[in-house]
Amino acid sequence: MMTLLKQDIRFQWRHGFYLVYVIVTLFYLMVLGFVPDTWKLETATAIIFTDPTMLGFFFIGAMVLFEKDQGIFRPLSAAPVRRSFYVLSKVMSLLSLSLSSSLVIHIGSIGVPEHPALFILGVVLSSIFFTLAGFALCIHLTSINQYLMFGAIVITSLYVPLLELIPGFSHIIWYLFPARAGLSLLYPLAGDPAWWGMATVLFLWIWLFFFIAHLSLKRVLRG
Repeated sequence: MMTLLKQDIRFQWRHGFYLVYVIVTLFYLMVLGFVPDTWKLETATAIIFTDPTMLGFFFIGAMVLFEKDQGIFRPLSAAPVRRSFYVLSKVMSLLSLSLSSSLVIHIGSIGVPEHPALFILGVVLSSIFFTLAGFALCIHLTSINQYLMFGAIVITSLYVPLLELIPGFSHIIWYLFPARAGLSLLYPLAGDPAWWGMATVLFLWIWLFFFIAHLSLKRVLRG
């Protein structure tokens, strides 16, 4: 597991993932510097939720499709490596990048989150979910163009529950979806369900998509 994790971090470093997110994070901090204080918390939360928290969804496509193109999956099918470790190393390596960027953006623009533990929990669980969702999608595709096209459809569908934030669209059922549950942890609103309920919802979605990702990888390796 640690060997795979080191390889994934090395891959991300070599291909500029970290440099890109240093630049992106600094850009967001600059933008937030011009946002009035009355809107800064909401704006920072929106940025964090729609970018660093979701970066795994897009980067996982580049990583997996590159490895498929390089023929890495063929020796992987015969290697003494648990398939779950392959998935988990991708998730954990991208999670570290997501969490680092999210914390820097929040602390650098507003300060320490009012509920630090909930904020970190929201970023961690949301990042894991989106990365697994991206893995479950890209493992069946053959090109980045395919991934971008289908990924846009998937992301749009995942964000539909955020309509609940619009007056008139409010309904308790939206909280059963991962995007709304994750946002509730990052930015709790009056009337939101208890944090442990939202965390439970995300845990269940994570287990579901981990199972889908693991099963998909197994089928691809078998050819």
